[in-house]
Amino acid sequence: MPSRSAGWLALYPDVYGKLLVDADTRLPIELWAGRDAEQPAAWLRTHPGVKVVCRDGSLVHRQGITDGAPDAVQVSDRFHLWQGLSKGVSDVAAYCKDTCGHAWHNLPPTTQNP
Repeated sequence: MPSRSAGWLALYPDVYGKLLVDADTRLPIELWAGRDAEQPAAWLRTHPGVKVVCRDGSLVHRQGITDGAPDAVQVSDRFHLWQGLSKGVSDVAAYCKDTCGHAWHNLPPTTQNP
């Protein structure tokens, strides 16, 4: 019984599917067409041993997991975790550049000790 699983797979630009993977073995379990929440919810209902689900930020994914395994812990997948962290750091850097940069350039000159 898999303890974890992971999600969305873009097959072609306009065609999506969900790839369910056992995170322990990294082997595929199921491949579903489309983006609806019912397929993963139904699978999770028939496999009650799933305790942790690794997923992207999709609300549809969240709903399917919540419906199918309400007690499972949902965690972000590595790609989306790094993507979110990168965006957060970029936003802070942009804010600091705009806000702190003006203050930095307006500081009085320092006197150097000989």
